[in-house]
Amino acid sequence: MEDPLSFFSKGCRGCFIELYGEPGVGKSAMLMTVAVHGAINGFNVLYVDSRLRFNTSFVMNIAGGALGVLNKIDVLKLVEPILIVEKLSNALVEGSYEIVVWDGLSMPFYEAKTRHKLSIISRLLSIYSLGKVAVLASNGIVSLKNEPDGQRYTAPYIHSRFLMKKAGSKNFIFGHEIKAEYVITKSGVFIK
Repeated sequence: MEDPLSFFSKGCRGCFIELYGEPGVGKSAMLMTVAVHGAINGFNVLYVDSRLRFNTSFVMNIAGGALGVLNKIDVLKLVEPILIVEKLSNALVEGSYEIVVWDGLSMPFYEAKTRHKLSIISRLLSIYSLGKVAVLASNGIVSLKNEPDGQRYTAPYIHSRFLMKKAGSKNFIFGHEIKAEYVITKSGVFIK
């Protein structure tokens, strides 16, 4: 089994990657696993939490007792769209982050009806991803077309997109010419 950081960074180092899927497929767990594996590998990680789901206990289980993991992950809770551009810009300038993960990228913009700002953030993340290990963001599915929330505003800036989906008792991730099974455990998410 492979950790998701290795899976996503293969052939896409410096990419802005979007994970999307129905509620409950493990998007938040996948992002927390990526953050922990990044920290374990010595990278500075910015975890942007718009869903307020960052779970320190789960992160410590993933880390398996590795010391200093939480010191390598900065958590930025962003739910107010008015402050997002300013706070994110400041965090990216002040921190030297090799990995950025954002749980619930579109959520604050849709709830506040400021969707147009989502394209500004997406452009910023896309530019920031160049030369970094990875920028990953999650989005839910809101349309009957099975498209990610905010696609109209994020599509021009996303380098790679993966659909996470349950099929019976199994979980699958689909990308361009990629289909893989993943499992969610107390120790994180792993790709088979």
